Parts: sequence; C-alpha cells; structure tokens
Amino acid sequence: VVPAHNAAWCLDEALASVLAQTYRGPLEVSIFDDGSSDGTRALIEAWIPRLRAARVDCVASGSRWGGDAHAEAGGIGFAKNRAVAQSSGSLLAFLDADDVMLPRRVELQVAALSASPRSLVGGAWRRWPDGATAHHEAWAHSLDEEGLWLHQFRETTVQMPTWAMARATFDAVGGFEEVPAEDLLFFHAHLDRAARAERPLLRVGSREEPLLLYRWTASSMTSTVDRRTLLQAPPPPVERRGL
Repeated sequence: VVPAHNAAWCLDEALASVLAQTYRGPLEVSIFDDGSSDGTRALIEAWIPRLRAARVDCVASGSRWGGDAHAEAGGIGFAKNRAVAQSSGSLLAFLDADDVMLPRRVELQVAALSASPRSLVGGAWRRWPDGATAHHEAWAHSLDEEGLWLHQFRETTVQMPTWAMARATFDAVGGFEEVPAEDLLFFHAHLDRAARAERPLLRVGSREEPLLLYRWTASSMTSTVDRRTLLQAPPPPVERRGL
C-alpha cells in the first residue's frame, strides 16, 4: 500500500525495493497519487508494466487522474484509505513513497501474520540518513514485545512505515481517520479492540537486521507525533483502556 504525493524524486527507489523482495507468493502494489503536481503520475505509469513483467500485480489511481486537474491533496490518511480500497489482498503492508524495503520485509511479516493474524506487525528499521534521529531509533528498538504494550501511551511503539496487518484488522478499525496523526489514532483504535492475549503488537527483524530504510526529511509523510496529540484526543486512550 503506497500513498504518494509529489514523490517523483523518491518513488523509483521504493518501487525497486518491491522487486528485490525474497517473498515468492503473490504480490500486488496499490499506489494512490494524492494530488501530485510533479511527475509522480508519469513515473507510476512507467512502473506498472515493469512490475507486471516481474509478476507483481499493480493497481494505481489518483485524485487528479479522473479529470480534475486541480484536486487538492487529501492527506496521508486519505491516500492510504484509497490505496487500500482499490487493493485486493488479504494482507496489507504499508510503504511510504520515500522509504525503501529491505529484501526480507514481506517474507518475514507474512510469516508473522500467518502465526498471529490479529496482530499489528511492525518491522525493525534503520534511519536514512544514518543517525538523523538517533535517540528515537534507539528507543524504538529497545522495546521487546512486552515493551510494545507497556509504552503504548508514549507514542506508536511500532512505527507506521513498517506496518503490516490482515485486511480484517484494518476493516475492524474502519480505516484511517483522514486527519493529522492518523497512524496514532489507528494504533489506539486497534488496541481498543484487541485482547492482550492475542498479541496485538509485534515487531519482526532487529536493529542489526532491519526490514526498512526509513527516510527522514522535513517533509516526510509519516513522522513522530507529539504526545500532546494523544492527550488531547477525547476521551484519551489512557482513560478508555488500562494497562
């Protein structure tokens, strides 16, 4: 699931990383172009036959592809919801257009979901450029499975660009709210519905063997959300749900 907005500068690397995957089951790439004004559409259209030649199905659309050349970007939650809606797989893996999957990402997350189908499965990642957010990277990778649960009120303990889940999990939450901090809101909506015994949060890979190069720029589509956003949500998750 690839949301894209003015991503012509980076989308080649993201889509090339799909072709580098070790997973040998069926794959579909679903891309939604959210109001881009650069060459994103042309790049996507050039990639469709390349993906299909490698036996990777591809579906793509965009808010400006239907004739409205001035459609405004709907935002990251909007774009992800549209990309999911047009896709057909029973498992969903999310990839920001400016990130790069390492070769075993899909293989390992599919295996984790086969064993634990109700989990929200994240992956270990490496910041790109290296060291750009060293403190956050060290904290994220310090959490074991127990820590993923216990630190849930600090922020998302599995980071959005690495998420994979069953479509049934996505549908149970109702998709992303199309507002800022959509990943944080989804994370807590998922935990509101999940029993701890069902292993609601998992992460695969390790800091030494990451699954994703997680690019940091000032305009990255997914970024760390200030904890004040969580506390302002009415009612806050800490009131709805105890540890």
